[in-house]
Amino acid sequence: MKRTREFVWCEVSWQRPFSLNDVHYGLMKDPENPKHRIVDEEAAEVVRQIFRDYMAGLGSGRIAAKLREARIDTPTHRAMRLGRKPNVKPPEIPWDWNTNVVMDILQRREYLGHTVNFKTQKKSYKSKKITLNDPSEYVVFENTHEAIIDQDTFDRVQQLLAAGKRRRNKSGRVSLFSGLAYCADCGSKMIFCSGESKKPEQDDYVCSGFRTKKRVCDSSHYIRRVVLEQLVLEQIQQVTTCANEHEQEFTELLRQNQALKSRKELADSKRKIAQSERRIAELDNIVQRLYEDYVSGRLTEERFMKLSRSYENEQRNLTEQTEALAKQISEQEQQSLDLERFQKQVRQYTHVTELSPTLLNELVERVAIHAPDKSSGKRIVDIDVYFNFVGLVDASGFLNADKSEVRMQNV
Repeated sequence: MKRTREFVWCEVSWQRPFSLNDVHYGLMKDPENPKHRIVDEEAAEVVRQIFRDYMAGLGSGRIAAKLREARIDTPTHRAMRLGRKPNVKPPEIPWDWNTNVVMDILQRREYLGHTVNFKTQKKSYKSKKITLNDPSEYVVFENTHEAIIDQDTFDRVQQLLAAGKRRRNKSGRVSLFSGLAYCADCGSKMIFCSGESKKPEQDDYVCSGFRTKKRVCDSSHYIRRVVLEQLVLEQIQQVTTCANEHEQEFTELLRQNQALKSRKELADSKRKIAQSERRIAELDNIVQRLYEDYVSGRLTEERFMKLSRSYENEQRNLTEQTEALAKQISEQEQQSLDLERFQKQVRQYTHVTELSPTLLNELVERVAIHAPDKSSGKRIVDIDVYFNFVGLVDASGFLNADKSEVRMQNV
C-alpha cells in the first residue's frame, strides 16, 4: 500500500528565539555553563560609566566622544578580543564609538539581569528578512544573570531618554533642567534660552507652548536660570535636611501624604471608570438605534457610517482609558516600596550646597513653573518640585517656613 503525505501551509510569523551567540556587551558566556551569562567586569564598568555619564547630563554624542578619547574598544571589537564572531561589521578603528551604540546600551534591559527574548521575527521560516517586534511583544525572563545596572538608575535613564535630546546651544552651555522643567499651566516643556551674546546669569527659560504659532499657553512663564536653580536648590535642601535630621517624623509625613494622595487618586479613578462604563453602555444603545434607523430607511448609509464610526472611536478610547485607570489602581500597592526607594536616595545627600545633573536626575522627577504673580506690585514666581517616587513634599513644617512653595522675587 502506497503511503502519501499531505502538507498544509500556514501563514504564521516565525520568531527568532534567544541564541547562545547573542552575548551583549558587558556580559559573556559562563565557561562552566554556555547557557548561562556572567559579567564581563571590564566591559561592565564601561556600561556603568555610560549610565553615570548620562545621569550627569552628558548626551549620547558626548559620551561616545569621551569613549573615543579614552580609546575604549567598541562592543564588536571587544567581542572579537574574547573570541566571538561579531554579527555586524566592526568599525575600522577599534574605539570608534557612535551615538547609536551608546543609545542601544542605555536601553538594554539585559543589564538589569534579565533575558529579553523575541525581539525580532520573520514572516516565515523560508524568509531571510528579519523585522523588529514592538517592545510590547518582547518576552522577558527576569533575574537570569547578575545585574550590571540597578532598577532605579535604569528607570530614571529611560525617563530622561523619553524626555528628548540634550543639546548644547551656541553659547556652549547646557541646561541643568533638560527633560525636567515644565509649564505648570499647559504642561509644555520649558525652553532653555541662551546665546553667545548673553552672559550666563542672563540665561532664562520660557514656555514652549507660548512660543508656538498656536499659542497654547497665555503666559511665557519666563524665569531666569539663576533664579530657577536657587529655588530648586532651596527646596532640595529643605527635603534632604528634614530626611536626615527628622527621619522618623519625615517618614511619617511621607506616608500620610501618600495615603492622602492614594485615597484621592483611588476615588477619582473609580469615579472615572464608572462614568466610562456608563458611557460605553450608552454608546452600545446609540449604535443599536442607529442601525435600526438605517435598516428602516430613516437614515442614509453614508450618515450611518459616519455616525457609527464616530461613536465606535469614542467607545474604543473610553475602553482604553478604563483599562489604564484599572492599571493605576493596581499600582497603588507599589507605594510603600516607592517610599523606601526615595528615602534610600535622599539619604545619600546630607549637605547639598549646589545643583548637579546627577543630583537632579536622582531626586527630581520634574519641576513645574507657574505664571508670575504681579498682584503685589512685584513679580513673584512659584515653582513646584516633584520628587521621584513621592511627588510634592511639604517640608516647611520642620524648618519653620511660611509655606511649602519657595517664593522669590524674579528680578
